[in-house]
Amino acid sequence: MYKHNVAVRGFLPILSYSLSSFFLLGYIFYMEAAKFPTWISVILIGIPFIGRMVTPFVYSRLTFVIGVERSMILSLIYMSLISVIDTFILNYSFLVATRFILGVLFGISTSASIELASLTEDKKIVGLTMAGWAFGWIISVILFESFGSYMFIPGLVTLSLLLLRTERYSVSKVGKISFSWRAFSVFFWDSFRPTLCS
Repeated sequence: MYKHNVAVRGFLPILSYSLSSFFLLGYIFYMEAAKFPTWISVILIGIPFIGRMVTPFVYSRLTFVIGVERSMILSLIYMSLISVIDTFILNYSFLVATRFILGVLFGISTSASIELASLTEDKKIVGLTMAGWAFGWIISVILFESFGSYMFIPGLVTLSLLLLRTERYSVSKVGKISFSWRAFSVFFWDSFRPTLCS
């Protein structure tokens, strides 16, 4: 059981959720520094949350094939690479595509983080993992103040996770997930409403 490895691996869900949030949220600071037009900023902020909605369609199968922890680590690594690439490429179509993909990866990483935190059966780890959203904001502010528009470069240290030997904790079976256009519409509207109403 994963809970037997809490002392060694309990930090991973917390780290994963925090870094995932940084890669998702930090771009807001970058767009402000790069002076993006308002219309593209709105799209680039919102599109990852649409990508996040794809997660249920890939998470079960992915974790069944390569395991929960490995899915989490690989998602973080790809998010790091996408964030660095997006720092240097200002093609709007490309950014929309990569930010959508980043949203999918964010969903995989955070879902895996919560699953692994739950498996530890340690309430402190679960609580700190869920606080990863706040940690992500804090990391974003610190790196933005330190590196400005190059704030994502330090994120390359995430590549060091490739050296981590992952444990295999996979889901027991791949479930079928139905799609609801009504739920999609509500989620889509809630994602953009604060921006549209401001």
